[in-house]
Amino acid sequence: MLLKKIIIFTVLQLAIFVKIFAQDSSTLYILFDSDKSKVPDSAQFLLIKKVFTQYPKQIIIFGHCDSIGSDAYNIALSKKRALAVKKILLNNSIADSNIKICMGFGENKPLALNSNNTQRQLNRRVEVLCIGSKQVQKNLAPVATKYDTIIKNKPKASNLIKPKDIVVGKNITLQNLFFIPGLHRLTEDSYAVLEELYNIMTSNPNLTIEIQGHVCCTYEGIFDGTDREFNTANLSYTRAQEVYNQMVLHGIDAKRMRYKGFGGSKKINEIEITEEDKAANRRVEILILSQ
Repeated sequence: MLLKKIIIFTVLQLAIFVKIFAQDSSTLYILFDSDKSKVPDSAQFLLIKKVFTQYPKQIIIFGHCDSIGSDAYNIALSKKRALAVKKILLNNSIADSNIKICMGFGENKPLALNSNNTQRQLNRRVEVLCIGSKQVQKNLAPVATKYDTIIKNKPKASNLIKPKDIVVGKNITLQNLFFIPGLHRLTEDSYAVLEELYNIMTSNPNLTIEIQGHVCCTYEGIFDGTDREFNTANLSYTRAQEVYNQMVLHGIDAKRMRYKGFGGSKKINEIEITEEDKAANRRVEILILSQ
């Protein structure tokens, strides 16, 4: 009974808090697969674009589930969904102090009935409320977040760059460097590659490089991909710039590096049929300028 009263009191507090700011807020709905807490790739760039094209004073995150499963299980799952969204925001320069509430309601606040798959899909969601937000100028320079401040365990180097490959005039592809689709934002499993590049730069203090971005899926009249966070047609450039920013944040002298975007002008596979063809073209390389 006491627990029930506490829950009711908390919900009432949240309702009052949200109501106060309701006239100055906007909500993004992120839908999840059944029994999953991973934020779909398609929703990640929408989430980041929304937050980074506004200046929200406060962010509220509510997780929800459909009615399949026990109450306790759904409460836990809805919290995991809310925390997964929060982690993406923290990984992309949003301060923890800006995220005022992050909690799960389980199946207790459905948007629709749970009588069919379509209705249940609407209930498997996270709501992201941007409170006190205002539109800001687009086309801003990307803001990098130092990767060892956003993950608990320091990534291990993958040893993909061999000492024998460090030859002036040679291009080296940074294997296993991945970005959120349509964005310059790195996925977390890419930080080991950045750690390796950092180690190479510190072990070779005279080494200078050019960071080169490339994209796939460009056609006649379309030189580059669109960075959907800024709505600019320079995705290869902003991805190369992100790698550069990470190195600078870690203390590598900016004078030792430059960056450039080549769009789709230097494809490995001119004909892109398979996903492997596209993946080979969608890459970041470093050109050894001097050592």
